[in-house]
Amino acid sequence: MTAAQRPKNIGFFDEGRGEPVILLHSSLSSKRQWRKLQEFLGGRYRLLGLDLLGYGGTPLPAQIDGFTFSREVDLVERLLERVDGPLHLVGHSYGGAVALKTALRHPDRAQSVYAHEPVLFALLKKEGRLAEWTEIETVSIEAIHHVQQGRPERAAQGFIDYWSGAGAWQTLPEHRKSSFTQTIPKLGLDFAAISGDADDLSAYNKLSAPVALTAGDSGAHTGRCVAELLSRALPQASLRIVEGAGHMAPVADPDRINAIIAEHLAAHPIRR
Repeated sequence: MTAAQRPKNIGFFDEGRGEPVILLHSSLSSKRQWRKLQEFLGGRYRLLGLDLLGYGGTPLPAQIDGFTFSREVDLVERLLERVDGPLHLVGHSYGGAVALKTALRHPDRAQSVYAHEPVLFALLKKEGRLAEWTEIETVSIEAIHHVQQGRPERAAQGFIDYWSGAGAWQTLPEHRKSSFTQTIPKLGLDFAAISGDADDLSAYNKLSAPVALTAGDSGAHTGRCVAELLSRALPQASLRIVEGAGHMAPVADPDRINAIIAEHLAAHPIRR
């Protein structure tokens, strides 16, 4: 990331003591997504939560042409600079994809990775899952079109209803609707990174760190399909299907997901 591309300020927290864990949130969210996990882990780990580009306290870079996952990994590296030695990476959805990309770039630093339905959707196209690819492409392009036409709330509604179920938008409190409406313009760049991802499934054969994948068995199935593909490619992967959960389980069902994350971290301690 050049000086012109690099945001001057980033939103993050760095709290607790112990093994370092970097937390990466989903699209339309922020580091605040991990508040329940912070409470659940109760200071047993050093938690570093980051606002990805265009979310929370991290602005978009001045130059956004040719946006790729590399720009997000460049940002994660600013947290890596705060930590010595190996660390854990935890991510959800878009943040799960960024976590895996960070591990690929820094295999010597990645002690373990946890990801719930990482949205590496280009793998669907590369692996011939064209129905699933077309489904998520259609949803994303429709949302981007609404943003471009000055209808950000309609864009956010369609996106939320796809991932959380028809009618989910109407049940949200007004402050949540406002937050999603304000952040939906970044979705175009998130999808640019996803759709332009050059890595095929074989790239993940090289990641030797243990990777815990989770996916829900309800709602939109595109994220689950990606998790299933990755589980067959990663050398040390496990895939757990969470009964009754969906794509937004880390937010909608945090108690169960946080217990899985804690179990994963405990199973792969950093040896000093």
